[in-house]
Amino acid sequence: PVLLEWIGLITQTSPNPGQDLRHVLLLLALTTPIFALALRYISRKLDEIEIPTLRALGLAVPSSILYTPLMLTLVNDVAHHAFVFGERWFLLFTVIVASQTLAALYAFLIYSPRERGPVGLESGLGTSLFLLSIAIPISLALLGVDALIRIF
Repeated sequence: PVLLEWIGLITQTSPNPGQDLRHVLLLLALTTPIFALALRYISRKLDEIEIPTLRALGLAVPSSILYTPLMLTLVNDVAHHAFVFGERWFLLFTVIVASQTLAALYAFLIYSPRERGPVGLESGLGTSLFLLSIAIPISLALLGVDALIRIF
């Protein structure tokens, strides 16, 4: 349902755009700080780079936008035993494309003072895949919260 809300907002076919926009903003507000902390952690471990908090929040927004709806949909399907590869192959392909896109983004937006330039594709891919792995427990936590109090 979350992915459909996001697609409905993008294509302007949502029957309740105000409510869907509130859901999207709530998800971004909940997930972006977690992705920012994970980004700061992995940049410190991979490249020994200390990213300032505000910059990390800005860099975490694309991960939050791309990974949150995709992983929420996948984890929801798996949790409810409704995952059918024939119906979700495109979603899995989209996760791969999103991770590669974010790898290129982080490869050139994270600056290494030691090397006096961008960190490069290897570190960008490591960062992107780490954030993808963080998206799974975030999605599980959001589904748990949604089971207790309906937020979606």
